[in-house]
Amino acid sequence: MCDKEKLICNESGRSFVETPRYVDKTEAKLPWYFATGFLLFWGLLFFAVVIPFFNRLPTAKTMEDSKDNVFIAERAYKNLYTLSNIGTKMIGSTENEIETVQYLLKELNQIKTDSLKEYFDIEIDVSQVSGQFLYQNTNNMYQGVQNVAAKLTSKNSKSNSYLLINSHFDSKPETPSAGDDCFMVATMLEILRVMATTEQTFENPIVFLFNGAEESSMLASHGFVNQHKWAPNLKAVINLDAAGSGGREILFQSGPKNSWLVDYYNSHVKHPFGHTLGEEIYQTGMLPSDSDYTQFKTHMPGLDIGQCVNGFIYHTKYDKIDVIPQESVQNTGENLLGLVRGLSNATELHNSEMHNKGNAIYFDFLGIYFIHYSETTGIYLNYSVAGATIILIFLSMSRTAAVSNISTCHVMRWFILVLIIQLISFVLGLVFPALVAHVFDNLGLSLTYFSTPLLVIGLYVCPSLIGLSLPITMYYSIQCNHVRKTFYEYDGSLSRDESGYLFNFQDRLEEKPLLDTNVDLTGLVNIKTECEKHMMCGMPLYDYRFVENRLQSKWLPRAEPIVPPGVTTLEVLRKTILNSTTVQFEFHLMGPAQMSLFIEPYEDVTIMDWSFLRSYLEKPPPYPLSYHIFFNYGIDSSPLKFFIQISKANGDFNVPLMQLGVSGHFVGDKGDEQSMKFASSYPSFSIVASWPSSYQRYIF
Repeated sequence: MCDKEKLICNESGRSFVETPRYVDKTEAKLPWYFATGFLLFWGLLFFAVVIPFFNRLPTAKTMEDSKDNVFIAERAYKNLYTLSNIGTKMIGSTENEIETVQYLLKELNQIKTDSLKEYFDIEIDVSQVSGQFLYQNTNNMYQGVQNVAAKLTSKNSKSNSYLLINSHFDSKPETPSAGDDCFMVATMLEILRVMATTEQTFENPIVFLFNGAEESSMLASHGFVNQHKWAPNLKAVINLDAAGSGGREILFQSGPKNSWLVDYYNSHVKHPFGHTLGEEIYQTGMLPSDSDYTQFKTHMPGLDIGQCVNGFIYHTKYDKIDVIPQESVQNTGENLLGLVRGLSNATELHNSEMHNKGNAIYFDFLGIYFIHYSETTGIYLNYSVAGATIILIFLSMSRTAAVSNISTCHVMRWFILVLIIQLISFVLGLVFPALVAHVFDNLGLSLTYFSTPLLVIGLYVCPSLIGLSLPITMYYSIQCNHVRKTFYEYDGSLSRDESGYLFNFQDRLEEKPLLDTNVDLTGLVNIKTECEKHMMCGMPLYDYRFVENRLQSKWLPRAEPIVPPGVTTLEVLRKTILNSTTVQFEFHLMGPAQMSLFIEPYEDVTIMDWSFLRSYLEKPPPYPLSYHIFFNYGIDSSPLKFFIQISKANGDFNVPLMQLGVSGHFVGDKGDEQSMKFASSYPSFSIVASWPSSYQRYIF
């Protein structure tokens, strides 16, 4: 039993107080101010070593080096310049479906012409895919989406196992997409050019895929991996994407399982940069982003590699070639060229199922060394370190008790107390910066530290050295649709016709940064009430992110009607009574390249069948969401024909049975004169993505 306040009982039962016997030892101690020097040393070491190594990039190769059969950044940069100058490349646009595709084909055919035909075969393929899949409570449907692909095969190859390299050439609205993902497209073109003109053969054919619809929920990659003639032979993938622009690329996902892929990365990449921590953070879903890797990993293992520096320009108009140095292109090109050469000779591709072992744990040290080991080894290491730490703690407490001549339990109580204090300190380290951020939000000074960066030290570093609550965006992104919404009743009469601006705020500050600017927000209201009254808030919610964030959306009415640049038409082709309890509607939908269809049957009605995924019927979205069909078309803009088969127990089909909401999104259009004038009033620190949208609600 432990002593209490050092009260000890002897054998006779009489108590006495334990008096610790301290040994008087005079130890030489450094003055307190040496601690400042200690901290300064580590700070200087960080800025003198870590930062330079992080920013270190190889010298860019020029055309003069082309005779050496190496990756030439200058040549890749020319492709990057042309691709980014095409501008915004939204699915369905002329820029995406015609200009970019034609340019890629021109470059690929030139590479084929210049290739060493006695060593290699190059097959170029352009395909259109149509299909559908479930993603984030939405039935994503696509039509005529384009993929441009080239297969490079050594003449002496007998392998039927292909390596896939993927990037996408489409973009988000209002961005030239130099970093996301023209950077990787240009890099892939140069890798193909180098490999096709070098007398260095390889065992496994390589498929270079340039897909035309990643930004709209990864449509093109879904179509390719499920429908293309080469898909059954694909055994591994290197997916190339971006969440930034310039600097070094990072390996941030691998697998699933197949840790041998990381072995090849370690062996063949000249400038390694990757960390399992990034993979774990990404896979938690904390980051509102996704890539084609999500589509591929259900069919094959792979590596997901992307740009991450300058993330604040991601998906904005500032994603330009100006922020990308040629040295960055050289770094990525050298890494990927080595990796592709290595994996194209990997025997594991012939039967990756045999090598389907655990995931890999990996990280680099200053980009010099790449350290990796198996997940099992990582578990053993973690348990060993944790066990050794616990043992050392108890040994330390025992030694402290022995030296101080006090009981171990007394030391243990103090240890627990100090541990609790440290945990409280950790929590406060998170709370204090959050409080600072909240205060500055209310004062309208959220981004003060961007104009005066040194304020970060006082505002955030001092309250919490871990700095976990620092904001990560420099610019204030605004999503604003110019909406014309009309409601038609069961008898076809028009009951509502309104125009206005729909703000879908993704930022926690919502409209606050705009209140003291030239933007006139008079009459701005929250749409929560509309969401309670109407299916999907009675608004043209764009994709799943807009749906998830609908309760933070706000509506600004406009007196002058908005006239969309095109018409979105839903036509009933026929209504057929199949039996006494079942009726079938057939529809014809025509409109812009991006459309949403909301479907909500009334309480006494059940949807039995339809043209969309059966699994979506069997597992509908959670209440109060309606069925959401998000439709995109690429080069093929033919109307969508679909049917809905519904059942009603009493067989009365002459009453309202269901609601249908149709929204058309004219992405890329600036809107009418008043809308453009309104958009021009936004402050310079804002990034505005806006386009006209129409919404019609029908009752059938």
